[in-house]
Amino acid sequence: MDFLGLWGLPLFFLIAGAGSVLALRWRTPAQYLRERVQRLLVPLVVGYLLLSPVQSFIEETHFRRYSGSFLSFLPGFFDRVWDDLLEGGFPPGPLVVGWPYHLWFLAFLLWFSLLGLPLLLWLRGAGGRRLSAGLGRLAERRGAILLLALPMALLHVAVRGLPGEDHGWSELYYYFDFFLAGGVLLSDGRLAGAVRRDLVPALWLGIVGAAVLLAGGVVEFFEAWDGRTYSWTYAWMVALFTVQTWGWVVSALSLGMRARFLDRPPPRSVSAAATPFFLLHQPVILAIAFPVVRWAAGIPLKLAVVLLGSFAVSAALAVAVTRLRHVSALFGVKPL
Repeated sequence: MDFLGLWGLPLFFLIAGAGSVLALRWRTPAQYLRERVQRLLVPLVVGYLLLSPVQSFIEETHFRRYSGSFLSFLPGFFDRVWDDLLEGGFPPGPLVVGWPYHLWFLAFLLWFSLLGLPLLLWLRGAGGRRLSAGLGRLAERRGAILLLALPMALLHVAVRGLPGEDHGWSELYYYFDFFLAGGVLLSDGRLAGAVRRDLVPALWLGIVGAAVLLAGGVVEFFEAWDGRTYSWTYAWMVALFTVQTWGWVVSALSLGMRARFLDRPPPRSVSAAATPFFLLHQPVILAIAFPVVRWAAGIPLKLAVVLLGSFAVSAALAVAVTRLRHVSALFGVKPL
């Protein structure tokens, strides 16, 4: 999980940025914004109201901070939500209040869709096309696609892009760059071609960068950092963290572009269930794990039950939601 955490979420946000560019090829900016509200803001609000209380109840019960019924738990949960609103909301709120659990991802996607729209539209203009053409010429040289990490690294050092409060402002700065990078990679065909070509240099960049960071004690340094002071150690660690992440992201994209089974889109029944699956999977995991962790059994059995059981239940619920005409829209299902 530590290894996947280095580049997994940046990859997701990069793909989301690329998806936004593709969406704008077939939609006006107004249509794009309306769709993003329907497929991100609506399920974010619905998911928060319906699912976050369940997760909070399981958590509080598991740690024995609460022992009553779920119905009696609800007023206290929403009292805390109201207090959070009065105190200014969850950073970078006010899209989410309190602790949003896994729904922070939807909040970030919504922010990026709104903040990134002017920049993605600029890429389609004369100035953006000149920039894309220049980057495309640079990318014709082997390994040059990896140089895109340098401006990102400098920006992350300047704005304290890492670390910080979980899912707060520092992570928003950090992931927003990868969202925009997804748009840039689709702005010129030579950039995407360079990603596919430069698998080996990208792998070397990711491996060497991660090894240097681990040898330099990056985990211990970030855990001890107070969030305010700058130092040369902070600067090179954050910069190298960004650079090695870019290496892993380009490697994953390159491998994906080479995998022929990914050339075809998934069946619509699968793609339609994606957002409901995301919304439901974490509450399902917690609900199944809550009794399983008390079993007098080994970790392999418990892990298998939680993994397989939560996947099966989440998938079944997600598919069922897509077939409920008026409910599916509340869970972010794209209309026919």
